[in-house]
Amino acid sequence: MNIFVGNLSHEVSEDDLRGFFTAYGRVSNVALTSDSYSTFRSSRRKNQYSNRESRGYAYVEMPDETEARAAILGVRGTQMGGLAVTVVQAMPMDKKKPKNK
Repeated sequence: MNIFVGNLSHEVSEDDLRGFFTAYGRVSNVALTSDSYSTFRSSRRKNQYSNRESRGYAYVEMPDETEARAAILGVRGTQMGGLAVTVVQAMPMDKKKPKNK
Protein backbone atom coordinates (compact mmCIF):
# COMPACT_ATOMS: atom_id res chain seq x y z
CA MET A 1 0.00 0.00 0.00
CA ASN A 2 1.22 3.47 -0.83
CA ILE A 3 0.86 5.99 2.01
CA PHE A 4 0.88 9.79 1.74
CA VAL A 5 2.60 11.63 4.62
CA GLY A 6 2.05 15.39 4.72
CA ASN A 7 2.83 18.42 6.87
CA LEU A 8 6.45 17.33 7.25
CA SER A 9 9.09 19.62 8.66
CA HIS A 10 11.96 20.40 6.31
CA GLU A 11 14.30 18.69 8.78
CA VAL A 12 12.62 15.25 8.49
CA SER A 13 14.69 12.76 6.48
CA GLU A 14 13.82 9.55 4.66
CA ASP A 15 15.54 7.63 7.48
CA ASP A 16 13.33 9.38 10.05
CA LEU A 17 10.20 8.37 8.13
CA ARG A 18 11.42 4.82 7.67
CA GLY A 19 12.00 4.59 11.43
CA PHE A 20 8.48 5.72 12.28
CA PHE A 21 6.82 3.32 9.84
CA THR A 22 9.11 0.32 10.44
CA ALA A 23 7.65 0.10 13.95
CA TYR A 24 4.43 -1.13 12.27
CA GLY A 25 5.93 -3.47 9.66
CA ARG A 26 8.14 -3.76 6.60
CA VAL A 27 8.73 -0.62 4.55
CA SER A 28 9.68 -1.26 0.92
CA ASN A 29 10.22 2.36 -0.17
CA VAL A 30 10.31 5.93 1.14
CA ALA A 31 10.16 8.85 -1.30
CA LEU A 32 10.64 12.29 0.25
CA THR A 33 9.79 14.96 -2.30
CA SER A 34 12.11 17.90 -2.76
CA ASP A 35 11.86 21.26 -4.44
CA SER A 36 14.52 21.61 -7.13
CA TYR A 37 13.80 25.34 -7.35
CA SER A 38 14.84 25.84 -3.71
CA THR A 39 18.42 24.95 -4.64
CA PHE A 40 18.68 28.14 -6.67
CA ARG A 41 17.13 30.54 -4.18
CA SER A 42 19.15 29.58 -1.12
CA SER A 43 22.36 31.54 -0.81
CA ARG A 44 23.07 30.32 2.74
CA ARG A 45 24.12 26.83 1.71
CA LYS A 46 27.74 26.05 0.90
CA ASN A 47 26.88 23.67 -1.92
CA GLN A 48 23.47 24.88 -2.97
CA TYR A 49 23.10 22.38 -5.81
CA SER A 50 23.36 19.25 -3.65
CA ASN A 51 20.88 20.17 -0.90
CA ARG A 52 17.29 20.33 -2.02
CA GLU A 53 14.65 21.54 0.40
CA SER A 54 11.81 19.18 1.25
CA ARG A 55 8.40 20.12 -0.13
CA GLY A 56 6.79 18.93 3.11
CA TYR A 57 5.37 15.60 1.99
CA ALA A 58 6.46 12.07 1.21
CA TYR A 59 5.22 8.66 0.12
CA VAL A 60 5.88 5.50 2.10
CA GLU A 61 5.24 2.11 0.55
CA MET A 62 4.42 -0.89 2.71
CA PRO A 63 3.77 -4.27 1.02
CA ASP A 64 1.46 -5.67 3.71
CA GLU A 65 -1.93 -3.92 3.74
CA THR A 66 -2.71 -4.82 7.37
CA GLU A 67 0.61 -3.36 8.55
CA ALA A 68 0.09 -0.30 6.37
CA ARG A 69 -3.35 0.39 7.83
CA ALA A 70 -1.95 0.02 11.36
CA ALA A 71 0.84 2.45 10.45
CA ILE A 72 -1.62 5.00 9.07
CA LEU A 73 -3.61 4.96 12.31
CA GLY A 74 -0.51 4.84 14.52
CA VAL A 75 1.55 7.56 12.85
CA ARG A 76 -1.30 9.98 12.01
CA GLY A 77 -0.96 13.11 14.16
CA THR A 78 2.50 12.13 15.45
CA GLN A 79 4.95 14.98 15.98
CA MET A 80 7.86 14.85 13.52
CA GLY A 81 10.22 17.78 13.56
CA GLY A 82 7.77 19.79 15.66
CA LEU A 83 4.78 19.32 13.34
CA ALA A 84 1.80 16.95 13.58
CA VAL A 85 1.88 14.89 10.38
CA THR A 86 -1.04 13.97 8.15
CA VAL A 87 -1.10 10.32 7.09
CA VAL A 88 -3.58 8.80 4.61
CA GLN A 89 -3.69 6.07 2.01
CA ALA A 90 -2.35 7.55 -1.24
CA MET A 91 -4.77 7.52 -4.15
CA PRO A 92 -3.63 6.02 -7.46
CA MET A 93 -2.83 8.61 -10.14
CA ASP A 94 -5.82 7.62 -12.31
CA LYS A 95 -8.30 8.12 -9.44
CA LYS A 96 -7.21 11.61 -8.41
CA LYS A 97 -9.67 14.39 -9.01
CA PRO A 98 -8.96 16.41 -12.17
CA LYS A 99 -7.94 20.02 -11.68
CA ASN A 100 -10.49 22.69 -12.62
CA LYS A 101 -9.49 24.50 -15.76
